[in-house]
Amino acid sequence: DINKIQDVSLDAPEGMIWVESKSYTKGAKNQDGYAMMREKPSHDVYIDGFFIDATEVTNNQFQKFVSETGYITIAERKIEWDEIKKSLPAGTPKPHDSLLQPGSLIFNKEIKEIVNMTNYFQWWKWQPGANWKSPEGPGSNINGKGNFPVVHVALEDALAYCDWSNRKLPSEAEWESAAQGNYNQAIYTWGNEVDLLNSNANTWQGNFPVNNESIDGFRSNGLSQAFSIGFIRDYPINIESNKAIGVGLGYGINNFGSNLTVVQGSNSSYQFNLIQNTLLASKNRLITHFIEVPLEYRWRTSTVNDYTFWRIYAGYLFRYNFFSKSKPFTGASTVLDEVNRVTHALKISAGYNTWNIYVEYSLSPYFKKETLTDLNVPLNLSSIKVGLVFYVL
Repeated sequence: DINKIQDVSLDAPEGMIWVESKSYTKGAKNQDGYAMMREKPSHDVYIDGFFIDATEVTNNQFQKFVSETGYITIAERKIEWDEIKKSLPAGTPKPHDSLLQPGSLIFNKEIKEIVNMTNYFQWWKWQPGANWKSPEGPGSNINGKGNFPVVHVALEDALAYCDWSNRKLPSEAEWESAAQGNYNQAIYTWGNEVDLLNSNANTWQGNFPVNNESIDGFRSNGLSQAFSIGFIRDYPINIESNKAIGVGLGYGINNFGSNLTVVQGSNSSYQFNLIQNTLLASKNRLITHFIEVPLEYRWRTSTVNDYTFWRIYAGYLFRYNFFSKSKPFTGASTVLDEVNRVTHALKISAGYNTWNIYVEYSLSPYFKKETLTDLNVPLNLSSIKVGLVFYVL
């Protein structure tokens, strides 16, 4: 009875996880409305336990393989017509030499209309010069994308990488077993809730493949709130005392609304997930408490006897973020260590008398530069603040 087989717990090699042996339903589930005929019928299978990499092979990992072996991928190799025509129907004319250049298929972003959804060639196009180092063709690169999955890799390339890294490609049954997670009969890895599809998977939003609404990137949600309080000491620099240098100290709090939720794992690592559900995202907050030191150039129309005046104050802010947390739409808050502790900003305020318009532009990203979302997208978040400032003389 395969259901009585006892699994053995093993220490996973670095970068890998253990998938326990199990029986599960492979293929399309009966209640899956998106299932295709080629995924049917579903059937029960048994898979022995195995190790699998925790992530796809990254550009950094593939770069190390290439550097150590000198390997050249198929997309980079010179095209030999005499070799290619062996797999083509007899009498196929030779394409122009300009087309017989190394390259790969890339997504056709220029497509305006689809005639037949079964014709995949409508949204893919041949791009000479496209390869793993130049994913979109000449002029593109993978700078800053070391943790992105490597692309334009053919089966032969993948097998060569496996030989070098002492790995093997998983079978379809092994891959599906790992993807199923703890749900052996569910449609998705998280269960059967179709309304969680956009938040838990990198899916196309819009009319495929004509219109990509790109709503699964990080975004802010409406207006956020911020509050700060403090004092600034004037040091006049002219006889009239209407020009001065100001230095101060203050405390503040940022309360950002965003579609980013943060979960801390068991190993103290963070998972940054993007929320596509607008209602849920509107209740999600990133909160930071900070100490700030402003340095300002201050101009005003005041005199020694007149305290009702126009002013323009502009300068620099040094800020120390001493406490940050993610407050999700549901569940407990998570204290964040991935937020930059020290940040800088430029500021300007202008107006008449007590209430003035205030604008601040952050020079530093909110998160540390190596922080990524669950889709391996860098969290390059900065802020612009617009509000009112109240001065007490």
